[in-house]
Amino acid sequence: MAKAGVTYHVGREADAEYNETLDGIRAKTPMHQSPWTSIPTSKPGDPASGLLPFIQPGDGGQPGAGDKCVQAYNFRLCMTRTKENLVPWTEIKPADYEEKRYELLARFIEAMARAGQPLNGHFYGADAMPNDKTDTNNAGAFSTDFIGENYAYPDADYATRERITRAHADYIKGMLYFLSTSDRVPQAVRDRVNAWGLARDEFTATGNLTAANVCARGEADDLRLRDDRGRFAAGSARRRPRSGSAPTIWTRTIASASSRAAWCGMKATWK
Repeated sequence: MAKAGVTYHVGREADAEYNETLDGIRAKTPMHQSPWTSIPTSKPGDPASGLLPFIQPGDGGQPGAGDKCVQAYNFRLCMTRTKENLVPWTEIKPADYEEKRYELLARFIEAMARAGQPLNGHFYGADAMPNDKTDTNNAGAFSTDFIGENYAYPDADYATRERITRAHADYIKGMLYFLSTSDRVPQAVRDRVNAWGLARDEFTATGNLTAANVCARGEADDLRLRDDRGRFAAGSARRRPRSGSAPTIWTRTIASASSRAAWCGMKATWK
């Protein structure tokens, strides 16, 4: 867009920009925040030891304010439990995998166990698709969204975008390898994770990760997403550009060729 000379905005607009309520930083997003406390420093009780991998410094900003952050990217995964067609997680282990990078996930699991919370469905959401396959997406506080790693992507050059894309792929592969093999993960969870794998017959040219994407342009006006009582209407998807405002880009990734091409959310694209 910069080369085309059009104006655009990257990040969250402040609520005050268009007198709306959900444009800026959100104080609470319960589906993506952990109610269980985890220690964020490398050495518990020692701030000088630094933050764990995947934790960003700062307080998250003032609710309602704008910033340069963009919605997290991930790869929607087409998984299967058909043994003759699944790619075991041990086959996708990243070359530079280090278990200690996933210490935050280990502590998250331990915190859930201390709170007596079940460990089902907290690491990804797998929607059933035809042919014993899934459309698997982010679900929970630590999942397939690589939060923070994509902030530079919209204005980055092609080499940087390629690096960011590969980092996302390795993050997700590493997370699944950790969940399927680490002694820090309860055996019952490992068994459930290992019952599945990437569908071997999907996206064969890109390591069985999603490859195709489609972009749409426009902006969502927050009033258009509410019903007449001010609540957000279910399934509302009417979009209209505001006069003089910059376009927003939505990228939707096709989840699977043979599972009837389900539309997915904003994603990075593997090339």
